[in-house]
Amino acid sequence: MEAKKDAKYLEEPESNLDPSLPLVGRDHLYDALPPHQSYEGLHRYDVAAIWTAKEEAAVFFGLQLDRGNLSNALTDNLLADLNMTTNDYNNGTTIQLLSFLTAEFPVQLLIKRFGFKTILPLLMMSWGTVSWAQAWMTGRTSFYITRALIGACEGGFVPGTILFTTYFYKSKELSVRLAAFWSSLNVARVISSLLAAGILKMRGVGGKTGWFWLFLLEGILTFFIGFASYLYLPYSATRTKGVLWRKPWYTERQEVIMINRLLRDDPAKGLTAIKEPARFRDVISAWKDSSMWGLYLIGLVAYIPATPVQSYLSLTLRLIGYSTFDSNMLSIPSAVLQIILMLLLAYSSDFFKERTWHCMLGEFWVLPLLAALLALHSDDVNWGRFAITTMISG
Repeated sequence: MEAKKDAKYLEEPESNLDPSLPLVGRDHLYDALPPHQSYEGLHRYDVAAIWTAKEEAAVFFGLQLDRGNLSNALTDNLLADLNMTTNDYNNGTTIQLLSFLTAEFPVQLLIKRFGFKTILPLLMMSWGTVSWAQAWMTGRTSFYITRALIGACEGGFVPGTILFTTYFYKSKELSVRLAAFWSSLNVARVISSLLAAGILKMRGVGGKTGWFWLFLLEGILTFFIGFASYLYLPYSATRTKGVLWRKPWYTERQEVIMINRLLRDDPAKGLTAIKEPARFRDVISAWKDSSMWGLYLIGLVAYIPATPVQSYLSLTLRLIGYSTFDSNMLSIPSAVLQIILMLLLAYSSDFFKERTWHCMLGEFWVLPLLAALLALHSDDVNWGRFAITTMISG
């Protein structure tokens, strides 16, 4: 009885409805829609399980645990060293994005076939290998090839990681967690800029350029992080033992709590196994789902205003007169600003239980700043241009 008092969120809300009527809604389907036999958490499924809020919090206490080096390399005269122009750089960026897009669906099919633990670390080690191989670029052709390979190796990593997260958290818990995930990408931008500021000073060491050492060292670091993630990542919430962790992350009681809270939030998560292969008709079905078309449209246009400014931030700073060191250090404030705003918006969205206006705020933030950037005269002081580009990138 005491446990039932503590687990107030499991009690039915007060209602004026006839108690004899059946309850409807996703929250009340868990006992009517049991998991499939192939579901990896089936052995922890218990329709009668109850737990306290304190127990639930304890489960997730331990769960909170080189994509930008090209822009850093631009500050070290990469284009001039490779006899390339900004148009060549634009073409390379386009090639990377096309490869990224092309790899999205195939990578998700591989993840569904072989599991997150295998594919996600393999992607990291692959783009880490290509990243350090960029150190030996000699011209436009090798630049285009490495851009294509980087895009192909990175494609599908983000959606795969997000899908993996849903196997641990309820739907309402994802916004802040995903904000933390995206913030980690900006933390990587900060670390990359700090490393670049020092590594690029190695120009001349061994007769090599600074960007040679930047690609080589950061690529090797990424490869080893990917290898470590293979040893660390769990197979699922109930299969967490591995090379680095000889014991399960959670006790049997904690696994019961984790699985049942997820299935009570979304019983559909129990209908497929992690390694259940996806079919091409599943992809077609997703494209035909008209309820998703608005989300697809937002995904197409949301990043258009800020992406060009962010992609060229370091190069712009270099071209308007800042040194290689200063250009890399001055790219850090935009990443820090983005981390702060992203986390604040996520917490605010959860607090007010509102999504639409919070998603639109970024566009309202960027458009006036773009107008101000266009209105700047070419002779205006550099600090004003830096401030505006930083706020757009952030």
